[in-house]
Amino acid sequence: MTAASTRRVHNLPVDSPAARERKSPVTRKVENCSFACQVCGSQIRPIARGTIRDHCTKCLHSLHVDVMPGDRASDCGGVLVPTGTDYKAKKGIIIIYRCEECGETRRNRAAADDDLSAIMELQAPR
Repeated sequence: MTAASTRRVHNLPVDSPAARERKSPVTRKVENCSFACQVCGSQIRPIARGTIRDHCTKCLHSLHVDVMPGDRASDCGGVLVPTGTDYKAKKGIIIIYRCEECGETRRNRAAADDDLSAIMELQAPR
């Protein structure tokens, strides 16, 4: 096996058809742009440090637009509702989402400027 054939994209061999399909055709600069939240209407600014803003900092809702993070390949487009949180030592607070349209569950790292009271509401016992 050569070094090139052992490289992986999203846990798939880099030269496999599935890995090629999951590569994003859009640059991070284009993906990381401001937007108006479709749930609460807040104007959300791009995230500052090398990643992509994909959820509202105020109400924490997102849209189901990715199959793999950043690829914008999902045909669903449903609203991702925050349902809870998790914590990972290396990643920090993880927001758990459920899609209103298809029911899929997704996980996403909380951003430093997310509304702390909204995150705390997700952590409260129900």
